[in-house]
Amino acid sequence: PGICGGMRERRALPLLVLGLCCAAAAGDLTHRLTEDTSSLQDVVGPREAEKVVEQRLSKVRINRESLNARADSAKTVAAQRYQQLQRAEGKAARLANEERSLKEKVNIELSAEQEKAKVAAKADSIAEKMQKLADKADGEWKAAKTALSGDSAKYADVSSRAKDAVADAKTKEAARREAEERAAAAASRLARLDRSIQGLLSKKTQLEDEATAQDNSASTRLAQAFKQDQDRQKRFRMALEQQREGDRQERLQMSKERVAAKHAMLHRVHKAAEETQKGADRGIERIEREEDRLLKSSPPLERLARREGFRDGSLGR
Repeated sequence: PGICGGMRERRALPLLVLGLCCAAAAGDLTHRLTEDTSSLQDVVGPREAEKVVEQRLSKVRINRESLNARADSAKTVAAQRYQQLQRAEGKAARLANEERSLKEKVNIELSAEQEKAKVAAKADSIAEKMQKLADKADGEWKAAKTALSGDSAKYADVSSRAKDAVADAKTKEAARREAEERAAAAASRLARLDRSIQGLLSKKTQLEDEATAQDNSASTRLAQAFKQDQDRQKRFRMALEQQREGDRQERLQMSKERVAAKHAMLHRVHKAAEETQKGADRGIERIEREEDRLLKSSPPLERLARREGFRDGSLGR
């Protein structure tokens, strides 16, 4: 039971406080006298002894209240620091996540742009080579066609002259033979031109086949390039997933470490609060034992306490 619950008047507490303050400030003689209330009464009288005891009780109460206030203050400060730590850690985690996300986006966009530029450059180079081959084949075909037209006109002219020579063969045998020889020569040249044209056509076909083969090869290389690009993108995604998994494991480990650190800090805070509370309890117990001893050693003071409403002659419990 507390002392305040049994008080009927407010003037009893100031008297006790004054008595304890006087007892604390006294010298060695007063200290020895206050240890024995009966001796103190014999020296200074009952009233002065009562004042000294009240001063000591007031000092004990003030010490007890100070200890309680310090314990409450320590708990409040610990709770505030823990909340500040939580807010700081949350903000740091959000900033780290935003920075990591931005870096990943930038790396992905740079890699995609570089791969697109490489593929476009290869396609442009292949298209340029194919255009050159087509232009070359068209030029050779036009030249062969022009040569064939000129030789055909010559052949028609020779044939006409050969017919005229045959009609005049009876009178101009020599002219006929000459015309036949010229016709044979023209036919021979025409055959050579025909073979040349066939060769040109064959060469054109060969060039077309080569162009087709190169086109197929270019298409194959382009397909291989796209496949390689897909493989690189797949490896990049796998590496990115591995990096993300590593980051996740690292964040998980850091989170575990932070949780462990929080638990350790809370344990230290709780332990410090418990130690503070235990110290306060020990101080209060010493004060209560001192109060009991003072009341038991002074029958007049014990009677006064009972008269003022203290139950069982105990103060401060």
